[in-house]
Amino acid sequence: MTMLEGQYVLANDSVVHFRFEDVSEFELEGFNQQNVLSSLNLSIDADLLHVEFEHCYQFSGEFRARKGMVMEVTPFKPETDL
Repeated sequence: MTMLEGQYVLANDSVVHFRFEDVSEFELEGFNQQNVLSSLNLSIDADLLHVEFEHCYQFSGEFRARKGMVMEVTPFKPETDL
């Protein structure tokens, strides 16, 4: 993000589509109308991919998967400027 006239401007934001296979230990809490994440954390734990949705506004979760792939990355363009 960069500052422009006192406001943040999104720069180089993207929409990323992931695919996970052989998912286990799935937990999801606080699912609601917003579902905002502060971060998506990926790590390797006992030969499995550990995926953690870090909470923001009560929504959080985690799971493990044998395999994870990035299927598509597209630039994000907001419909209106702030």
